[in-house]
Amino acid sequence: MDLELRHLRILPAIAEAGSLTRAAAALMLSQPAMTTQLRRIEASFGQPLFERSARGLVPTRAGERVISHTRSAVTSPTGSAATASGRPTVRSP
Repeated sequence: MDLELRHLRILPAIAEAGSLTRAAAALMLSQPAMTTQLRRIEASFGQPLFERSARGLVPTRAGERVISHTRSAVTSPTGSAATASGRPTVRSP
């Protein structure tokens, strides 16, 4: 799966909100849509990016690395160019 800019925005939003519901609201998405996207993103990386508990979601070590890279990609000039063209900016392994 090629990750697009919309995927790159989801991961930091979840990490900051600590909740799929709050992150979905912040990005103006439904919670089921957010859950589906997160599952697809995690499947593309082949591992969980967040630990889930009754208290919410916390990034795993892998999740922290991916989120760090996504923040860089979203704010970099290359990320902006990819946004304008609509082309994927990050490819999963």
